[in-house]
Amino acid sequence: MIKDRHRPFLRWGITIFLVFVCCILFFFCILRFQELKALVGTIFQILSPIIWGIVIAYLLWPIVQRIKLFLLPRLPSFIKTEKRRKNVSLGLGIAGALALMLFVIVVLISMVLPELINTVMTLVNNFSAYVTYVQNIENSLNDMLQNNPQMQGMVHTAFDSLAGFLSNWMQNDLLSQVNVIVTGLTSGVIGFGRFILNFVIGIIVSIYVFVSKETFAGQSKKILYAVFKPEQANVILDVARHSDKIFGGFISGKILDSLIIGILCFLCLSILKMPYTVLVSVVVGVTNVIPFFGPFIGAIPSAFLILVVNPQQCLIFLIFILILQQVDGNIIGPAILGDSTGLSSFWVIFSILIGGGLFGFAGMILGVPVCGVAYYIFKRLVEAGLERRRYPTDTEAYSEAGAVIDPQTGRLVPFQSLETEAAATPAADTADSQEHAVKENND
Repeated sequence: MIKDRHRPFLRWGITIFLVFVCCILFFFCILRFQELKALVGTIFQILSPIIWGIVIAYLLWPIVQRIKLFLLPRLPSFIKTEKRRKNVSLGLGIAGALALMLFVIVVLISMVLPELINTVMTLVNNFSAYVTYVQNIENSLNDMLQNNPQMQGMVHTAFDSLAGFLSNWMQNDLLSQVNVIVTGLTSGVIGFGRFILNFVIGIIVSIYVFVSKETFAGQSKKILYAVFKPEQANVILDVARHSDKIFGGFISGKILDSLIIGILCFLCLSILKMPYTVLVSVVVGVTNVIPFFGPFIGAIPSAFLILVVNPQQCLIFLIFILILQQVDGNIIGPAILGDSTGLSSFWVIFSILIGGGLFGFAGMILGVPVCGVAYYIFKRLVEAGLERRRYPTDTEAYSEAGAVIDPQTGRLVPFQSLETEAAATPAADTADSQEHAVKENND
């Protein structure tokens, strides 16, 4: 048995050992970042059906809960036990939520797929028309520049360079890359099939997650209270609840916001008689899930599709997207999301760029709530440190120009008052020392 006087030394030794281990692991992660990223990607690929199941269950749980609470008091009287009534209402809620999700997916596919096929066929069939259009532009420029041979020669040179570049690209680069393109299409088809399989398995997994949600929550609390002290476990649970509030509020709010933006885009484009209305509206609505940059990311391919049909309508579409983004950013988005993450605009952009750079499209969506959770945890740590020192925790108090904490009172005061006090203190000390010296001389 370890004696009580040796326990502090054992704790210090374990702490030092863990610090060294963490430092070694940290530097190893930095040096082998690409290998670790590939390993994490492989693990996520293996666990993708389970991840899909958890994501589906998390997104559909509010719908399941609403259906459950609606049906619970309306179930037939022959279901007598309370447990059985809850199980039946839960089962009906799961079935209703999954049916609603599949219905939305089928409707979107039935709306988008025919127009997508039509778009591709139109681009292929009108390729010769696009070439003729370019030639007409060249002829028009020649007619306009008949009186300026120098400019006419520059236009001819530019078009000849463009034609030569396209011819060289088609003969050398495109033909040599046919094998790569075919391989990419094959891997894309295989990846799409794997995605469908993982999604179907994820739906099955989500059913088990729905059924076992309360059990998982109870087991998690049981482990927390077994490992940590009650105060620490309560803090962890509070952070977990707040994190769920941030994630749930942000994701559900962005989905609703994107749905509204997609419907508004469809109505306005229909009024403006734009081509590919359904396809463009779906692209703009889906990419709007990404904060700030979403409408512009969706506008780039949509503007290209409209450009090949009518350049004038493409310009009108770009102006419309700018107006729509302003309406969403200043009216619709704040009304739905509010301050769900607690982040300023700078940190939202920062989290989008970092998340997108590391994890692509999913990182751009999840980067904001993840950063919001990290911000909430860091805020709690800072406020706890200030409260222990009995300092004010209101940020506005520290934002005042020249406000500093007086070490004597622990209160915020103007910095000039501390300078005045510091300047007065040496003078007082000098006067006291002079008086003391006079007394010594008299003695």
